[in-house]
Amino acid sequence: MNREIIFRGKRLDNGEWVYGSLLINNNLAYIHDEHSCPYDYDFIPVDPDTVGQYTGLKDKNGKEIWERDIVKRVANMRDYAECDGEVVGIFYVQYSEYGLLPFCELGYRMSEYEIIGNLPDNPELLEGDRAAVE
Repeated sequence: MNREIIFRGKRLDNGEWVYGSLLINNNLAYIHDEHSCPYDYDFIPVDPDTVGQYTGLKDKNGKEIWERDIVKRVANMRDYAECDGEVVGIFYVQYSEYGLLPFCELGYRMSEYEIIGNLPDNPELLEGDRAAVE
């Protein structure tokens, strides 16, 4: 399986997203910006709670799906009703009603998913779902 292995995280200095290679050292997270010179070893400090890996998948609009994204299933699949879920790991979606389901369980029909936000920027999108789980 060939896919890009890249990470993203929100910079500590200005809160903007940065993309590239991930380094974790002493519980601190750093990302080497993919646009930086490959010989520049300057890593950008990021909030570890915002770090996520690219899944290698794209939603129905061609937008990259990352860990911690919030996806909405826009079509009914099998016995699962339409609901929102958080991308957990690089192959799973966490639903309050159905639990943790792999994308393959849902048929890899990425044309049925749409990113509606991400947990670091839009926690309110799942607040109701999280309350239902607890």
